Amino acid sequence: MDSLASAKNARRKGKAIGAIIKAQKIELRGLVQAVGFRPYIYKLAHQWGLRGWVNNHTEGVTIVVEGSEEAIKHFLEVLPQDKPPLSRIDSIVLTEQPLRGYQDFIIRESQEGQRLLTSVPPDVALCPDCRSDLHERKSRYYQYPFTNCTNCGPRFTIVQSLPYDRASTSMASFELCPTCHSEYKDPWNRRFHAQPIACPTCGPEVWLSDHQGKPIEGDWRQKFQEKMRAGQIVAVKSLGGFHLVCHGRHTKALEKLRQRKRRPHKPLALMARDKAVIEEICLVSLAEEKMLTGPQAPIVILEQRPSAVTKLATLPLLTGVMKTIGFMMPYTPLHELLFADDLDLLVMTSGNQAGFPLARTNEEALTQLASIVDAFLFHNRPILSRADDSVLRYIDGTWHFYRRSRGFVPDSIALPIAVQKDNRGHPVSTASQANSRTILAVGGEMKNTFALLGGDSAVLSQHIGGVHTLEGQENFLESLQHLQKLLDLEPELIVCDRHPTYHTAQLARRWSKPLLEVQHHHAHFIATLADHSVTEKSMGVILDGTGYGDDGTIWGLEIITGDYRSFQRHYTLRPLPLPGGDNAVKKPYLTAAVFLGEAFGEQGWEEAKRFFPEDAKAITRAKQMVEQKINSPLSSSAGRFFDAVSALLGICKESTYDGQAAIELGEEVTLRLGLAGREVKRAEIEEALSLGHYPFSIRKKLPRTIQKTSQDSLTKAEQNKENCSLLRYLDYTEILAGLLADIENCTDKGIIALRFHNSLALFINEAVKELAIREKLSTAALGGGVFQNPYLFTMVRHLLQAQGLRVLWPQRIPANDGGLAFGQGAIAKWQGEEGSIISKGRC
Repeated sequence: MDSLASAKNARRKGKAIGAIIKAQKIELRGLVQAVGFRPYIYKLAHQWGLRGWVNNHTEGVTIVVEGSEEAIKHFLEVLPQDKPPLSRIDSIVLTEQPLRGYQDFIIRESQEGQRLLTSVPPDVALCPDCRSDLHERKSRYYQYPFTNCTNCGPRFTIVQSLPYDRASTSMASFELCPTCHSEYKDPWNRRFHAQPIACPTCGPEVWLSDHQGKPIEGDWRQKFQEKMRAGQIVAVKSLGGFHLVCHGRHTKALEKLRQRKRRPHKPLALMARDKAVIEEICLVSLAEEKMLTGPQAPIVILEQRPSAVTKLATLPLLTGVMKTIGFMMPYTPLHELLFADDLDLLVMTSGNQAGFPLARTNEEALTQLASIVDAFLFHNRPILSRADDSVLRYIDGTWHFYRRSRGFVPDSIALPIAVQKDNRGHPVSTASQANSRTILAVGGEMKNTFALLGGDSAVLSQHIGGVHTLEGQENFLESLQHLQKLLDLEPELIVCDRHPTYHTAQLARRWSKPLLEVQHHHAHFIATLADHSVTEKSMGVILDGTGYGDDGTIWGLEIITGDYRSFQRHYTLRPLPLPGGDNAVKKPYLTAAVFLGEAFGEQGWEEAKRFFPEDAKAITRAKQMVEQKINSPLSSSAGRFFDAVSALLGICKESTYDGQAAIELGEEVTLRLGLAGREVKRAEIEEALSLGHYPFSIRKKLPRTIQKTSQDSLTKAEQNKENCSLLRYLDYTEILAGLLADIENCTDKGIIALRFHNSLALFINEAVKELAIREKLSTAALGGGVFQNPYLFTMVRHLLQAQGLRVLWPQRIPANDGGLAFGQGAIAKWQGEEGSIISKGRC
């Protein structure tokens, strides 16, 4: 018997009994606001003949029902089964209530109250019903760019405070017309209590302006499409900020966009009119299709078809050397209306200048983007929170966040609460017991997000990006203040990175709050463990571009053991000096020169000049900086190793965007394994390994190279003999020797890149195997931005799993610094009242 038939039967029985025999109060926590939950409860209660009420409040949703015991029983059974698709119930608390004799079931006005860290709803992509209304000529929502319902539309980007009601959103100033008001009040209408409901009569409006902000007469949609066909660039006010938009098939438009935005190489994301357009250019698995068309509608990085360039001649301008492309679907009605029969692909890149956050207001866009665009597409619905597009990739059967933002934020993430044990196996604490204080974790310097923690959950912010500029810091503070207000949460403890010059750390140190500083790679390690609710001592494999080490050098290839309270380094890369410090990241050819010089001495430096003859003077200056110890901090970064190899192979000599050299190197091997949209088989791993690797050495002591400066610098890094006695080093000399021999023999650079990746994966496998036996551990957590390299991730995962190890990787958060704050906050939860990390990692 279906639920409706059961409901009718129960109502008949209830009426036959002739009396209300029970009252029940139901408290719901989770994602239960702004997802059509109250209308759902209203309908469900009426179906079962129940009376009472439902309302939103700052802790979730409360329901009180009166009716027959059987009807209430069935109501409670059906409630979690048929709930709205966008909702999530974390807990249900039932309490017996005295009978009040309610005469009907109603939706009560929302209430204020003590606020918990409940889930604030993310923005939701256009649903099929609203898309149908948009194109139906008889609908009053025909071609209206702000149509929405309880199943879709803006949430986080327009909400000012909780509870989630219209008066608490940026729609408060748009008074409902009688027809919208009627739909809003109709329990059987899908726009029942849809807070952003609007129509052409009473809702926001769109208009087109020239690059100076002067309105352009005529139909905005027609004029916009004319500009696309003419190769112009338009700044479009979207859901969480502005996009820079141009025709994806127009060569001159793409050249102009790259020149004006000073973005010569970084791939550009595309929005397609429909799924068929994407499938013509890219391979799309069922999982990828579901993500593209789902309620989050993020950018999904897809593998290009071999014939892609014949279908899209501008592909080299869009993606450069990359064989993947980031696609998304129209996720708002406004986006849907931008397309036409002859306009099926639009570039959608972030509407900002370098170093600036996404333009949010019309005024910001005019100030920041006028020199880039030919026109503006404005509207008058205020955006209260910036939200960049989320970016995901499907690798070896699992989803990986490259950026977690629109569509996912600010959904909360549960923290582990299992009991942790000390070295003697005695229970120490749980996360909830160890530290009940509310916590702010400020994250890192690049790809920044922050996290607010309360109770047993964390809310990770939207993508903030770089905070190294004044504008980036203002965006960080503005976003923090807004989310604090939204959650009504005042941090009692601040957590930051130990880097002395990170601007987030400097901000944290200025606030008059207790402060906990957390080592960068420890935070990455714990972010992965906490993502999987693992609390026992484990192994960590953390590979990234940079992170301040406890010895004052730059770390970045760290194989460690530990838990939430402490960690120990066991393996790392043989360190080398980086002339120019962080600036070396932009010049991989200089990094390559230093690797060669450190590995082979004077001969290596000369070899570098042979590889890069036009940069011989710069290489000589770098050599002098290293020898004179001028601004040449030591680094054991995996990211810089990738940069060096990328430069030596002629893939990327100078980087114009973050991670370019390593990303393009990874691209040389990723598609050889066919990672798009499916799981990789063991036989394919064996086949990839059969193509070879370079020999490598693991050393117990740092070798004394002929470079005296290295000897002196490395002595400083070895001062703590006791803690460093177990530290082992991957020596890159043999890997580079093999790589240079392959280059000399004119081996295909794709094969060389693959062998380099295999060498690193096999080193990790050997090191973790030894460590697992020695430390009697069976769980390995992967983290750090280098593990966004699909080939390396897949290879390491399969090799470690073949040992019988449990392998974890970030799944609800990014592996890069976008997940750092989550790890910082989780560590703080486990620190209790100690106030500092017990770190054995000072090597």
